[in-house]
Amino acid sequence: MKKDFFEWLFKALKIDVNNTSKSGLENVNRYTRAGKNGKIIICPVCREPEVVYHFSWAAMTCPSCNTSSNKNDWLVGV
Repeated sequence: MKKDFFEWLFKALKIDVNNTSKSGLENVNRYTRAGKNGKIIICPVCREPEVVYHFSWAAMTCPSCNTSSNKNDWLVGV
């Protein structure tokens, strides 16, 4: 079997063979929802947590480090 097949299979089954996970965090995507009580997201630069109540924004400036980052760069708990 080709290596590409196994890479696809491991990704589809969410098996991390290289142990590259970010300690239970993944990037915010278009399916991320904040819910009624908001959601804690992590700054990709300084790793400080912030609470958001909606994801109808394209980029956000972190109040801790004053760096603007795109929405897809922020991290959210799995």
